[in-house]
Amino acid sequence: LADLRALNLHVVSDRKIRTLNEVFDSGEIPSREIHWIFDIKARGIQEDVMRWIEEQDLPKDQLILFGDYEVLHDYKDAGYPLGYTTLASTNWRKMLFRPSAVFDDCDKLGAKLVAVPIAFVTKNFVDIATQRGVEVWCYDSNVDVDLKYAVGCGVRGVIVDHPKDVRGMFYPDERDN
Repeated sequence: LADLRALNLHVVSDRKIRTLNEVFDSGEIPSREIHWIFDIKARGIQEDVMRWIEEQDLPKDQLILFGDYEVLHDYKDAGYPLGYTTLASTNWRKMLFRPSAVFDDCDKLGAKLVAVPIAFVTKNFVDIATQRGVEVWCYDSNVDVDLKYAVGCGVRGVIVDHPKDVRGMFYPDERDN
């Protein structure tokens, strides 16, 4: 953390890299009122992650643990909802030629969500997921036309850089909020 904070990117900003504790303690984000997605990228940190979550006393319905298959395998009995993130670099053949294998992985993990690159979103893929009891989210695009396509295919969530810009796609009553 100290090394990251010490980086000089030659960008004028008063912002700094913050820890989750700093975010929660700031009051800037109503941490007790929103849902959180923790996209866990590394194995071997399960005890630290679970200890932190327990210290925050986050309700199980307020948090989703995302990760690839190997990472999520460590959390499958934690009691929190799991979102299986399929990485295009490692799973593209599976998603393209045998999408049911993605849902088999979800079954093994007990994951009810799968996040796929938007390039793999089709109506058929989403329909199969729905039949298997898995909700599809997508990532890798911030372009309105792509996201409208995904929503039209039945995607239930998107992972984007600027969530306020797409909120109206999922909550039409809040287009101007």
